[in-house]
Amino acid sequence: MIDAIYASNQTETPILTALSQSLGADNGTAITTAILEHNPIWTARTTRLKILTDITRIAAAKRLLVHPDAHVSRAGPCCSHTDGNAWFGDTHFSVANWTRGLAYMARWAGNHSNVVSMGLRNELRESWAPGGRELEYNWVNYVGNMTEAADAVHSVNPDILMMWGGMQFGQDLSALTTQGKNLWTAECYRCSRIRDGYRREPMEFDLADHPWEDKVVWELHLDENSEDLDTGSCRAIEADLYRNGFNALGIPSPAACNITGGGCEPAKRLTPVILSEVGRAQNERLLNDTLLGCQRIYTTRNKVSWMMWSLAGSYRIRDGVLGVNDTWGLLNATWDGWQYPEGVEDFWAPWVRDMGLNGAASNSAGTA
Repeated sequence: MIDAIYASNQTETPILTALSQSLGADNGTAITTAILEHNPIWTARTTRLKILTDITRIAAAKRLLVHPDAHVSRAGPCCSHTDGNAWFGDTHFSVANWTRGLAYMARWAGNHSNVVSMGLRNELRESWAPGGRELEYNWVNYVGNMTEAADAVHSVNPDILMMWGGMQFGQDLSALTTQGKNLWTAECYRCSRIRDGYRREPMEFDLADHPWEDKVVWELHLDENSEDLDTGSCRAIEADLYRNGFNALGIPSPAACNITGGGCEPAKRLTPVILSEVGRAQNERLLNDTLLGCQRIYTTRNKVSWMMWSLAGSYRIRDGVLGVNDTWGLLNATWDGWQYPEGVEDFWAPWVRDMGLNGAASNSAGTA
């Protein structure tokens, strides 16, 4: 959206034009018609940013926070190693355009009191797109690019919180949170090897070196499709979460660290950490899902904030088909009821209640 604004001399694109350009005239018109049918305050000439602004203001009136999150640079299903959005400099991932877009949205957020945070990038990962293996997927490049982005955001909106997601699909922030980690040599699944890393001057990341040190929130993901982490028991999951960044909450090291290869060193400083994506298909398997059940116990015990993926009941379009049901969505395909009422009643609602109305506030290191 922001790239288009800059490409058209700061002219914003109407929704019909944007959807038609992306999806073709027929699909674009059909989707626009459906949107306007349910939202008569807009027309086909209403721009995308105006729609986002209206939604944000309505949310504010309902006392809801809005969290803009940069998922991909080119729209499409997220996320994979081959989508061209995986890593800095990937096929569709221009670092210059990305930082420019973040700054634009940070400036926009300054006009909305209910936009208190934004995500810098979702689920960074190794690129397998053509040329992707030459992009040096490692901690040094991660820190360099994320620092550049944080500088850009903070310069235009010094109040906004910035969420930094982990490596390997959002799983790992260990080299940033853990005491004494050398970025040249720190462990990282699938990272490009720096052969002379042990001969280089050690490099550590320290939030205290930056003017935005108290504006960073670490965000981590862990799902059952993990390529490298054990999600089969609560003990293993707790060790994974602690090792990969939740040590920054100052909570005790889990007992399972003794049987999972260690690596559970303490954090270098207390910093807010959230579990920013939990979920699965909304069906009967939800109630007995090992990973979700363990995440529920973990977040409740440690008062860790979490976000559920997702609310939406359907996709506007997916794989060329209009109105595809989102099996992970809380809402049904027509957005007028729960997709799996038993799951809401017996799992999600009790989890929210277990957190307590002000549960997140009881651990100041774990909330922002």
